[in-house]
Amino acid sequence: MGPGNHQIEPEESPARDKRRYYTTCGEIHTGQALGRGSNGTVYAIKGEPENAVKIFRRAAGARRQDYLRRKLDAMSQAGPPQDTGVFIAWPKQSLQDEKGAPCGFTMLRLPEEQRSLHKLASQEIAEAERQLRRALQELHRQGIVIGDLHLKNIKADRTGNIALVDTDWWQLGTPDGTYNAEGITKAYARPSLRRAIAAGQPCYNPGCPLDGEPHCIRAACQARAPEDDLYALELIMAKLRRKAGSAD
Repeated sequence: MGPGNHQIEPEESPARDKRRYYTTCGEIHTGQALGRGSNGTVYAIKGEPENAVKIFRRAAGARRQDYLRRKLDAMSQAGPPQDTGVFIAWPKQSLQDEKGAPCGFTMLRLPEEQRSLHKLASQEIAEAERQLRRALQELHRQGIVIGDLHLKNIKADRTGNIALVDTDWWQLGTPDGTYNAEGITKAYARPSLRRAIAAGQPCYNPGCPLDGEPHCIRAACQARAPEDDLYALELIMAKLRRKAGSAD
């Protein structure tokens, strides 16, 4: 992996995006693709080596655009969570396309080469867990729940410092209401959440509707609790310990 990669699949790294994008400060120019996740692609920003930009994969309808704009603006105005002890790829500015539709956000670029937690040595796993537990404790204290914690949205640099990515899908409490977590990886979800999703139970959050609906009907957009993050962390660490044990 190259420097500053976010959730990257090297063999499938997309080419540079040639479309035009804007923040409130003006047009930005994307550079090389740094990585691709389930809901977007991360690019370098020409002339801004300390920043990167995430561009969403799918176009959104009008009501979804309004939701994305409100959530990203709320996140950028609140600023990144403090005192977590880990790097957090938090939105700095929302991004619009040529038609003014929200399509992504700028963020700080990961500081150096990143590794998947799968590549941690056995002696590094305990330190990674310590950092993640401290980060979750502080995030939860600040009213933030990741909601879809899994191995692909956690990274570690060469010295074992942890980074968290895909923050635009986190659950965020604001004075105007709660923006629910939007993703779900069933392998790391609590049984009660898996059952709700399997049953197609809508989240009913009026703040995040799809077009044509009075409220959100997505089963994967269930409200999350801190326990969801802690459950996922237990599964992640158990998986890493098993892998490390089999390699010894």
